[in-house]
Amino acid sequence: MSETEKISLRYQGIDIWPDPEIAQTLWEGQIGAIASVRGALNAIARAAQAISSQLLQFSGRLVYVGAGSAGLLAMQEGMEMNPTFGWPLNRTLFLMAGGDGARLSPSGHHEDDGISGHEKIISEKILGDDVVIGVSASGNTNYTVAATESAARHNNLTNKDMLCERSEPQHIRLLDEPGLKG
Repeated sequence: MSETEKISLRYQGIDIWPDPEIAQTLWEGQIGAIASVRGALNAIARAAQAISSQLLQFSGRLVYVGAGSAGLLAMQEGMEMNPTFGWPLNRTLFLMAGGDGARLSPSGHHEDDGISGHEKIISEKILGDDVVIGVSASGNTNYTVAATESAARHNNLTNKDMLCERSEPQHIRLLDEPGLKG
């Protein structure tokens, strides 16, 4: 079981803590999450440069892949591309484990379906000009990993796997994977 799926002893009884202590704890968690990204800033900057170059040079799509809460956050990020940056709606695609229905009622079993992630890349005709961003809190969500691996095999620019798990921030591997262009 990944760290993101385990119940932390640190938060036992949080439902009966005083409100100021809950607020302080939530704030500390966010500060820790932000600090964990520091070691990956250069990789993130390289990825941003490669992604923008790819998308501006070719007519590919920006494809977000995810499951559960991480997938919903990816979708929220992608939804801002048009109003904030004028990115064409027809060049943005969201692949969510469980399909459109999972956006309003997510089910944990869909994220374990790697075959579905692979098949979705094929059925959506993700081509070499497309950029695929897989988002997974644990970094090992079967749907997301299978989809990004399938996209990478089809010569897409992909982040392969970007982990948000604090215990292993070095796993943010962007464009360092063999076979990825960018």
